[in-house]
Order: sequence, then structure tokens, then C-alpha cells
Amino acid sequence: MGKYLSSSPDHIGNLNSLNILGLSYSHLKSLPDSIANLNSLHTIDLSNNVLEKIPDSLGKLEKLHTLWLNNNHLKNLPSSLFRLTNLKDLYLANNPLVLNAKEETRAVSSVLEIKSFKIQNHNIKLLNLFI
Repeated sequence: MGKYLSSSPDHIGNLNSLNILGLSYSHLKSLPDSIANLNSLHTIDLSNNVLEKIPDSLGKLEKLHTLWLNNNHLKNLPSSLFRLTNLKDLYLANNPLVLNAKEETRAVSSVLEIKSFKIQNHNIKLLNLFI
């Protein structure tokens, strides 16, 4: 169970016909920016890794509709993620997220098509809640 990769290879961006990317339980610590070249992706499962950061380039995947990021070490999310207008399912459970309430609420509300937004079991810290 698990593939001990620590990081996905840069040449993953050459798989531009890939529709589904499943790298759960791979002990990934990082993703290359070349992931943005996978413009056919509609589903990404990066759950159960040790990711601390998601590259901003992930926001270029316009066909993405399902993103599994649960059970990682994510403290924040790139704002580009909330510009993915086809994103329907976003799974973020069990991450130590620190959200800027004003900015993140505005970003989340701009993606009104999200149908599943799972964030249970979080140690979420909200900043600027009443600003």
C-alpha cells in the first residue's frame, strides 16, 4: 500500500492525454509545476500524502472537476484553485489549513458550482474574520 515517491517526476507533464491522476498513498511531499500541462485531467487524487503545498499552476487545469487533497499537511491553498470553474468536488479533510476568512470566503463563493466541499476534522484557523 503506497508507492514512496516523495515527489512526482517533472516529466509527468508530458502525459497530456491523461484524464485521471491517482497518486494517493504515495508519500508525496511536492508536485512539479509541469502538472499544469495535463490539460485533459478531470480527476486528481492526491489524498493521504504529506503535501504541504499545492502549486499555483494547478489552477490552469480548466477541465478539473474532482480534486482529492484530504489527509495531507496543507496549511493553505493557492488562490488559482478557486478559479477552476468546472471544479465540482473538493475534498480537504484532515489538513491543518489556515484560511484568511475574508479572502477565502470570497474565493470559495466565486466558484458557485462546487457541489461537494468536504473539510471535516480540520484544525482550521481563520484569520481576518471580522475585517
